Amino acid sequence: MTSDTPTARLDILDKMFGETSAVFYTAAAEGDFDLNYVSRNIGRVLGVLPETCIGTVGFWRARIDAEDAVHVLGELAGLAAGICCYQEFRFRDDQNNFRWVSNEVTFKRDAGDDSGYLAGCLHDISAAKKYAAEFSNHLKEQSAREHFYLSVLDSLPQRLFWKDRNSVFRGCNLNGAHALNLAQTGEIVGKSDYDFYANHEEADYLRLHDEQVMNSGEASYHTEVSARESDTWLDVTKVPLRDEGGDIYGLLISYEDVSALKKSEMTLHKFKRAVEQSSNSIVITDVDGSIEYVNPAFQNTYGYEEHEVLGQNPRLLKSGLMPQSIYPEIWEAILSGRSWRGELSNRSKSGVISWQLTFISPIFDEHGMISHFLAIGDDVTGRRKIEDALTESEARLHEVTNSIGEGIFVINTEGDITFVNPTAAKLLGQSVKNLLGISCRNIFNDPRSSIRTENDTRPPAYLAKNIGDRWLANILHQHKALRSDNEFFKHQDGSRFQVSYIATPIFRNEQFAGAVVAFHDITEQKFTQKLLDDTLLELRTILDNAQIGVAYLRQNEFSWINKHMEQMFGYTVGELIGKPMEAIYANDENLQNSSGGEMHDLLTKGVVENERPMKKSTGEVFWCHQRGIAIDSEYPDKGSIWIMLDIDRLKNTENHLKALNETLASRVDDETRKSLEKERLLIQQGRTAAMGEMIGNIAHQWRQPLSTLGLVVQNIHADYQEKTLDDSSLEKYVATAKQAIQRMSCTIDDFRDFFRPNRVRECFSICQSIHETMQLLDAMMKNNGIAVRLTGDQKLKTLGHPNEFSQVILNFITNAKDALVERKVSQGRIDIELTAHDKWGIVYIRDNAGGMKNDVMEKIFDPYFTTKPNGTGIGLYITKIIVENHMGGSITCRNTAEGAEFIITIPLGSDCVISEYSEGENDCH
Repeated sequence: MTSDTPTARLDILDKMFGETSAVFYTAAAEGDFDLNYVSRNIGRVLGVLPETCIGTVGFWRARIDAEDAVHVLGELAGLAAGICCYQEFRFRDDQNNFRWVSNEVTFKRDAGDDSGYLAGCLHDISAAKKYAAEFSNHLKEQSAREHFYLSVLDSLPQRLFWKDRNSVFRGCNLNGAHALNLAQTGEIVGKSDYDFYANHEEADYLRLHDEQVMNSGEASYHTEVSARESDTWLDVTKVPLRDEGGDIYGLLISYEDVSALKKSEMTLHKFKRAVEQSSNSIVITDVDGSIEYVNPAFQNTYGYEEHEVLGQNPRLLKSGLMPQSIYPEIWEAILSGRSWRGELSNRSKSGVISWQLTFISPIFDEHGMISHFLAIGDDVTGRRKIEDALTESEARLHEVTNSIGEGIFVINTEGDITFVNPTAAKLLGQSVKNLLGISCRNIFNDPRSSIRTENDTRPPAYLAKNIGDRWLANILHQHKALRSDNEFFKHQDGSRFQVSYIATPIFRNEQFAGAVVAFHDITEQKFTQKLLDDTLLELRTILDNAQIGVAYLRQNEFSWINKHMEQMFGYTVGELIGKPMEAIYANDENLQNSSGGEMHDLLTKGVVENERPMKKSTGEVFWCHQRGIAIDSEYPDKGSIWIMLDIDRLKNTENHLKALNETLASRVDDETRKSLEKERLLIQQGRTAAMGEMIGNIAHQWRQPLSTLGLVVQNIHADYQEKTLDDSSLEKYVATAKQAIQRMSCTIDDFRDFFRPNRVRECFSICQSIHETMQLLDAMMKNNGIAVRLTGDQKLKTLGHPNEFSQVILNFITNAKDALVERKVSQGRIDIELTAHDKWGIVYIRDNAGGMKNDVMEKIFDPYFTTKPNGTGIGLYITKIIVENHMGGSITCRNTAEGAEFIITIPLGSDCVISEYSEGENDCH
């Protein structure tokens, strides 16, 4: 056989293409298209022995899948000369496995051959087909997952926005779009804050804050701001977004409506300030007569510490001068629900007898039952002149601890639960596995549901049985979002809890596909609201029965007054409401003072106080001591609170005393007593200002652990969804949550201990006192980007009042903070250093705010000198009094290269003993 034979030529082709992935063949152009030739690599490429191919009748029909054979053979039959055809079909190999094969075939005709033949090549495309199918399925799953997450985000009550590195919006959830009056969430893409704020200064501020968060890489949590809508307050959180490499590529912003809580706080604060500044001694007892509360005026009047009288009976004040029949008369009156008013002779702890005009009244609970008794005493002996009608009382705050978390579950068109997050499972007391697949109607349990109408006469049991069905019918058939704060869900143990929920329908391809339900337990919130309402009721009762006049003015008109105010001026209930303050002034001179300097002082300083003649409804003129306090000097429309005291008898007594020729010694003694009393009141005012700072600090201290708890819940959810939640991770999350809760609890303890008065000098650690004060200010400092560092000798101790010394440190740190913030120092720093020299301890407090001018430095310790727009000017004056007069030390100040430096020198207590204290053993620090 020569090399020119057909067989030789075919062998040459096999050698040339044997290693390729293409199988070449020729076949008849008619009939069953039987093969004339096929390259021998068909066994390697398609798994078919070459010898089973040539000469086999019906080769293609036997090898091609029956569903594909019809169109494949049909296309081959229709080929004409020179036409090329591309086909894909399933091909069966010798192992009876089907492979996807591509066939490129051409009809050819040799010269002199009328019949022609088919020439083509086959490729195995199974791998490509499999990859294409997997990629298509991946795209479908990805689309469903993105739609699910967007549905969850749109169901959250928060307004969520996300921006790129240039503060340009890349998206938002549905609540965010509605807040900006956008019809669809996609309308926000590509816009910035300049598109939504007419005032570009506001947009500049928001952009600057965005850049600060992204540049620092640290999240900004819980900043309260006023919203674009009127009477709305928002809690703002900004978190940097990072890519897989850790680089920041954008920002996530969350706005939460906290208007209701803000309004409750403001209302409570208004009444609380009026009560705490009462000059009358106030006692609250239970129904058995055991003392539960006394105000600072009571302690000052009778010389008892608070802990000495709590739990005692008011009989410890008996002087022995009153007839015994008076006490049964008092009990008979107040137990019958009536008030008793009269004069009582009482004895202080030191034995001093005083006559008190006493008013005792029962306090009723919401059921009309007597729960407590209120006693208000006014000193009528004339032995102590009242210079200030305001006194402090220890703050009584209700501790409300709520575990923040949103439960989320998804239902299908049948109402069955298809997804539930761990928070929802925890709230319902069941596992996620047990909740999946059950009907959502099983978690409802409230016979008093809002679905019941006023005319519905069916029994509650019927409604309780069918409430889940009715709710499900509303969401499945109406296809509208449902929202309620008055429903109850059922716990696995059978108990029920009140919830606030939002149910949002899900649509896929414009077809209803189910709903997403987000809910959270509001049992604690309802309970807290009741506590606030009870506290407001108690404060209102105290105000209505106080023996001083209290009035609330808005736009210089009476908006509310207590009963004693009406009695003092001889008006009946409601007659003064709506009238201006000038209606009770005695003459035109007072009118001019009111509209001139006094009102100006009220708006600029926030406080005005004086003594002036007033007139009653009958025209009778009497002397009155009045003190006005602006609720917020920056917003005059919020009004002011006025305290008025009838001092006509005291004024007459003063005039009589002035007529007497007192000795020089008596005058000196009187002035000394006045100075000491004024010093005490100034310290109290300083602590009141500190209390305002502390209330803000405790809010900062709580927000970070609350955010930590929220992030722990989100991380647990994410790890669970990604199936990476193991025992070790769960233990770490639980430990983090417990630590955050412990920190919140200890913040309250620190806040309470800071304001507990110290009556007895004691030995205390200087380092410990400074460290505890820094803990109270920690959140505020971090929020303003200020670093505070304490170094030096930690073993220094001194003798004095720890809380007064803490107030000294608080004033210096707060003033340094204000200077750093006002001057916008980018990396603010406050350094505190402790050293000792001989028998003296020295505390250096330095900042890098740039220092003070010489003329300011000469006056900073003067009373009422301040450089702040809303400052009182008493903080550093009180600080100097405490250090020099109470602790026997000294304070100096000077400018350094970076800023101001204050030097506190106090005597060390070398022989005193300090209670055991270890920073490492204190869980709160």
